[in-house]
Amino acid sequence: MHTLSFHVLDKINNPELWELNISTAIRSLASGLVDIFLPLYLYKNGVDLQTIFLFYIILNFLNIIFAPFAAFIISKIGAKHSLMWNVPFQIGFYMLIYSFVTYNWSLYLLAFFLSVSHSLARQGFHVEVIKNTTRKDQGKSLGLIKALQIAAKALSPFLGGVLIYFYSYNLALVVASVLLLVSNLPLLLTKDSSLDFDFDFKKILKTFKWNQFLSLFAAGVEYEANYTIWPIILVVFLNNSFTKTGLITTLSILFSVVASYMVGRFSDIKGNVLLWIGVVATSIIWGLRSLVNTGWQIFVVDSAFGFADTLKGIPFESKVYNKFREQDMMHYMMFHQISVNFGRLAFFSLLFIFPNLLISLWAGFGSGWLNLLF
Repeated sequence: MHTLSFHVLDKINNPELWELNISTAIRSLASGLVDIFLPLYLYKNGVDLQTIFLFYIILNFLNIIFAPFAAFIISKIGAKHSLMWNVPFQIGFYMLIYSFVTYNWSLYLLAFFLSVSHSLARQGFHVEVIKNTTRKDQGKSLGLIKALQIAAKALSPFLGGVLIYFYSYNLALVVASVLLLVSNLPLLLTKDSSLDFDFDFKKILKTFKWNQFLSLFAAGVEYEANYTIWPIILVVFLNNSFTKTGLITTLSILFSVVASYMVGRFSDIKGNVLLWIGVVATSIIWGLRSLVNTGWQIFVVDSAFGFADTLKGIPFESKVYNKFREQDMMHYMMFHQISVNFGRLAFFSLLFIFPNLLISLWAGFGSGWLNLLF
């Protein structure tokens, strides 16, 4: 009891970490309203699966291209400003989706706006986490961040499903856009700072290690298999019901909230053990996902996956953040972003060539084991 109280008080004394936590939580709430339903919205409006996969191929190719530009921008304007400037591009993307049926916007234009948003937000977030945490308590800090992030995101799939069912996907896009604007307010409470950074491609090559590349590559594959393709499978299985998909996603996410905080507390001590347990458990659950045939079974399996993925995710991310500290931070961050997005690019390229959603289950099953290489 004393340990918990001390830990919470310690984090409250770091206002910049709490600013990041609150802003990220609001962003998670916003994105959760619409993001898992995006492929389904496009599909229901006449975009075939292969074209949807092509969109994600273009998106992740641009993510690779934009990685050094985002790092340069962060070095000049600061990580908080990078997070704030992500918002206009994210809202711009949402508004393009809002008017997609009317104007049939180019996939390249959609991917450009979303890629700029992703690049600024992801690298800005990583820099802020590194600035406001230490190697000693990396797992605890990540656990706290993840718990608040997941708690905010838990209700959003159900709320998004309800908004779509009773009103429209466009209303969900508008609500998400307003929340994104609100998410910038906490970041204004303290000063930002620029970073010393001179881009050097040779330094990226110096950070390259095959084991780390494959591990990060696999993390990108599993992320997209779980957060992009699995919801599509759910909606198809649940008779195209956005509400049921959102409800099951929300209920299963709730099991990850407590897990994130508790795993974070032990991650700094038993990180490798938790990582192994999480990898074994998530691989088994990926296999079980291919066997479910009722809504109740989906709920149980997805709840177990959320818990197991937390066991794996926090120790793995702690290793990654500690590697940022050991290396030239910004150049290693580019290596990290390029590796993860190569995994995503390869995954969607495979689905584009072989448009069978069940491939994602096998990709999820195998990719987790590569996390052990890091």
